[in-house]
Amino acid sequence: MNKSLDFHLQNSTYAIFHSNDSRYQDLSLNMLYEELNAASLNDVIEDCDDTETPYGTCISPWDAANCLLDTARTVKFVRGLAAAIRKKRKKQSGKKVSILYAGCGPFATLALPVTALFNPNQIGFTVLDIHEASIKNAQRIVEIMNISAYFDDFVCQNALDYPSANQDKKFDIIITETMTAGLLNEPQAAITTALSDMLEPDGIFVPEQIIIGVKLKAEKILNQPAIPLGTIFLLTKDTKPDKYIPLLKANTKTPPTAEDGLEYGIMLTTQIKIFGPHILQEGESAITMHVPIKKTYKKEDGSQIRIAYPLGGGINEVRVKAF
Repeated sequence: MNKSLDFHLQNSTYAIFHSNDSRYQDLSLNMLYEELNAASLNDVIEDCDDTETPYGTCISPWDAANCLLDTARTVKFVRGLAAAIRKKRKKQSGKKVSILYAGCGPFATLALPVTALFNPNQIGFTVLDIHEASIKNAQRIVEIMNISAYFDDFVCQNALDYPSANQDKKFDIIITETMTAGLLNEPQAAITTALSDMLEPDGIFVPEQIIIGVKLKAEKILNQPAIPLGTIFLLTKDTKPDKYIPLLKANTKTPPTAEDGLEYGIMLTTQIKIFGPHILQEGESAITMHVPIKKTYKKEDGSQIRIAYPLGGGINEVRVKAF
């Protein structure tokens, strides 16, 4: 066991579950990141690039590792996962909770703190990533920390291909965080669609909901609140858009509070309901930042706005039309 790494994992686990001091959480997660980096196969990680798929970009192991430093995201996803495990354990009367973690990255970031809360006979992770470098490094970290008993399998495979190769497997919980704001660029929507059928009948998908909305923001006017136009897409385990290449098509109406003659920017909003009360609000994390998709909209251009883009596509694929 690496004593320094173990200490910083314990410290980060305490910060995640027993503190709401964001500075303490930032510091503890940064120190954990440094320890994980020091124990990693850095030459292997740094030589591996993004992988492009028709459904979005699977970011490189290096970029995936850096996601740990998005404190709000890490804290709330780990808290949500732990809450989901507790709920399943209550229902299952001692049966081991099986968890599929898709897009685990080189640190298996969301799994590590959870191992400090449960015994290995209570939970079992199958970790999955498209990059061999991530799987090799995650396995190394787990072995160094002497927590291999919590991990049932390490799988290097595209998450979209995993169900067809494992048709008899079912999981109590599936977790994936493979996204950017607006469900652009990365394959969260496609992965959710592909893996949700691998849940047990009462299984839990984490996150439970991803809510994409639209707002208007007046240009050149400071301190004026953005005007919400409503939700245009809701991603859950039960969402079944076109297989693997979901195309978002939505219309939204301009509210009366929009002023004639003013120029507005149109932006996508993101809120993530991870599990239960654990929610990433708009602007709280890199993956819930507002995404500008069109400037210089005027109310006179039309009372309705149509937005269309492939989920997992790039910002340049977003189409906006007022009518």
